[in-house]
Amino acid sequence: MAFGRFHFRRTLKHLRRYRHIVAVLMKYGMEDAAETIRKRYRVGRSGPADAQTIENIRQHSRAKRFRMALEELGPTFIKFG
Repeated sequence: MAFGRFHFRRTLKHLRRYRHIVAVLMKYGMEDAAETIRKRYRVGRSGPADAQTIENIRQHSRAKRFRMALEELGPTFIKFG
């Protein structure tokens, strides 16, 4: 029984992280990557970011937006980039 509870908590933690990743990717205009993750892990969409913030972000090149997204996601993603 203890194993089942641990597994459930770990799964919830992962789902929250996937949802955060999807939200950040959407914020930086990478809907295609976000949609792939969302479908694979069956993660719901989170609330939309501020429209003005999104407009300002989308003025940058795709490469710069990708870098900004990796920075927001943290050190592991920075190493990945």
